[in-house]
Amino acid sequence: MSCDPMLTGMLYQVQINEVDNSNSYSYTFLGMVTKSPDTFTLPNTFFSPHPAALCVTPVCVCIFGDTKREEWSVLDELAAGSKVGLAVDTDRSLHLYVDGKHQGVVAPDIPTPCYFMFDLYSRCTKVTALPVTSVP
Repeated sequence: MSCDPMLTGMLYQVQINEVDNSNSYSYTFLGMVTKSPDTFTLPNTFFSPHPAALCVTPVCVCIFGDTKREEWSVLDELAAGSKVGLAVDTDRSLHLYVDGKHQGVVAPDIPTPCYFMFDLYSRCTKVTALPVTSVP
């Protein structure tokens, strides 16, 4: 999780350093939470909908406890060296980026403050948090 709230027009991302291809589940979870890391207790995984979290997976988006079926299969294709991230625009929409390329709007009306999070799950075994940059 990011320590500081996400800023508008900034890209928050991680680079995937290691993957375990022996695992048949390839889900990658990333998103944001509305509670400060100082007051938020992390669950074991964000696989289940959480009332304080928005989570993007290859097959759905869990938005604050509600699950919406949506294809983000680009997350299934991540490999060692891939970069994945999120950005909030001035209209408070959340955007997904993979390897610096815009993949689309994940959700509108993102509350403030919000904190970037990435859930190490299944095949993804090691990541590096990258410096926050302006949206490309």
